[in-house]
Amino acid sequence: MKKDTKPYRVLIVEDNPGDFALAEDFLFEQILNPVIVQAVSFKQAFEIISTEDTPFDIILLDLSLPDKNGNDLITSMLKIASSCPIIILTGYPDIDFSVKAIGQGVLDYLIKDELNSSLLYKSIIYSIEIKKHILDLKESDMKVTRAIIQAQEEERQEIGRELHDNVCQILLVSKLNLDMLKELLPHEGIKFLDKSTEYISSALNETRNLSHRLLPFLFDDITMEETFKRLLETFKIDDKIEIIFSFDEGLSKYSFSQELKFNLYRILQEQLKNIFKYSKATIVDVDIAIDSSILKLKISDNGIGLDTNDIKEGIGMANMRRRVELFSGIFDIDSTPGNGCRIIIYIPLPEIN
Repeated sequence: MKKDTKPYRVLIVEDNPGDFALAEDFLFEQILNPVIVQAVSFKQAFEIISTEDTPFDIILLDLSLPDKNGNDLITSMLKIASSCPIIILTGYPDIDFSVKAIGQGVLDYLIKDELNSSLLYKSIIYSIEIKKHILDLKESDMKVTRAIIQAQEEERQEIGRELHDNVCQILLVSKLNLDMLKELLPHEGIKFLDKSTEYISSALNETRNLSHRLLPFLFDDITMEETFKRLLETFKIDDKIEIIFSFDEGLSKYSFSQELKFNLYRILQEQLKNIFKYSKATIVDVDIAIDSSILKLKISDNGIGLDTNDIKEGIGMANMRRRVELFSGIFDIDSTPGNGCRIIIYIPLPEIN
């Protein structure tokens, strides 16, 4: 039998020595020189995937590991190896679970007792091709998403410039004219004039804040930490909501593209707008950290919360999710009625040399 000569890189996540040896034998029956790496736990698989310079072509995953198993294991593996096809090798022929796993993104579900070298090889070839097709479609979707976001930004910036250059100036001139009128009014009319001036000043401040949100600061001139601080300041209109901000100093070692900084800015801005508009929160906590070259942005509040099972994803939430996916990131929302809301974003960053 002629063997496949392609140098496939295979990660077998399996803690049972016998099952690993069997899978290894099946691979060598069909492939001339496969590069096979074993992980006996999820933690070890994570470390291998995080440190390997060359990506794996396929991951063979057992569902029962010492530190993770079942659906939790599948979800975690899909997060850390989103661009690599995953095939489950298990001893449990659960049809409902297999359908659910494939719906989550696993490409095949094979029963160990029914496995042979031909079946495993065909599954690997099929999964690699399907994953390539999925990634190509995803790349096409990302181009569309970037175009949509670009169009939205151009419209926002046009409105922001109009507010800053036109509306703000009209309000400012109106305020100056009222100040000049003050000397000509009788005493009993002064209090009405002062009230009108106060309203115009308030409108001017609100309009400036809105224009600054629509026209974010130039990221070349200031750090990401300072950019976020300035954004948070525009939301501190009154003392009704306390904003707590934490920024991991370890992030200063990383270089961020303008596109990433800009999209993180918009994500934070969108969620702050949701919190102030709907949550009835009194405390907002914004935390940006780095862990194993994964940027983690957490935005949480102590508001009324929501039922994530019942809500339909609106435009704002969909936009945040799309922005995260542009960078192969993960967007999670955790909320229940009465317990506030927490949004967590994970974005992989290039390793520091």
